[in-house]
Amino acid sequence: MEKASGMLFSFSPKTRAWAGPYAVRPDPSAFFSAVGFAGDDLILAGVTGHSENVETLKIWKIMPESMEFDEIGEIPTELLEKLKGEDSELTSISLMAAKDFIYICNSSNPEEIIFYEFVDEGWRWGSVKNVVLNDERRIGERMVMSCGEVGVDDLQIAMRFRNLKPFL
Repeated sequence: MEKASGMLFSFSPKTRAWAGPYAVRPDPSAFFSAVGFAGDDLILAGVTGHSENVETLKIWKIMPESMEFDEIGEIPTELLEKLKGEDSELTSISLMAAKDFIYICNSSNPEEIIFYEFVDEGWRWGSVKNVVLNDERRIGERMVMSCGEVGVDDLQIAMRFRNLKPFL
């Protein structure tokens, strides 16, 4: 997906063919978009307005068969302010998703991570501080974020085979 224009192409490994382009921009005022999978659902997050004057961030579920959109959420104002950060500018976002969780952060200022979580037949917004960027224990200048299902059994196996000790 080209994030500024919202144009999407898809590749089928089965037929070894490309399809598209598809216009993946349900709101014409969106200037930046990001896609991901939350469970079996194709999710689109779009930032509307301009980088200097962001209006909102919306999340849609995309129906791949018809390329129709179903809006499933709009960020609350107080979380939008946290996402923008101190400089109040939002030029791009990063989106990570897995199962019933969607995580969004400001690509140029990832101090706050916004989450959108499916709970009890509904969605809930929230945020957490990015502890990697904490001034007291800054781990590095760069950070890579990913999202996936990891169970306690997976962690125990990793600790046992790598002889690792807990970080915290």
